[in-house]
Amino acid sequence: MFNKLSRSLLYKRARFLVRFRRLINKRLAADAGECSETQQLAIAVIKRAINFNKSELLIAPLSGTRYIHMKDIFIRIEFRDVTIINGVYSYHVTIPDYHADKLYRKFNLKLETRRKLWETSILTKTNRSLTSILKDFEKQITINK
Repeated sequence: MFNKLSRSLLYKRARFLVRFRRLINKRLAADAGECSETQQLAIAVIKRAINFNKSELLIAPLSGTRYIHMKDIFIRIEFRDVTIINGVYSYHVTIPDYHADKLYRKFNLKLETRRKLWETSILTKTNRSLTSILKDFEKQITINK
């Protein structure tokens, strides 16, 4: 009886937290203000560049500025200021805080997934290399006997 009651209370608490979070996110999005067409296009370009697998992502360690390089396009994200350079033109756009935070999160998540892929690749190569070294030692031991 007590177990069912505690599970029920935990479920109701979790549902309340989910509803509360959705309400807060909806209000934050509404408070973000309307973006102009230029801002919307800049945000769309940045999202597409972040998701492009062959784009290079870089974070400057001291300033925290994010850089994206994709073919001939260079993008610099510094707080709310975005600079998009395509080799011919340079576009400077200021985006609202809400959207800048979302872009920062998206950038960081993409960079983290790439880091994890690199790490697994390095570990796989290390394991293969160590296995081949072990086999070489075993061959040496059998030859010396």
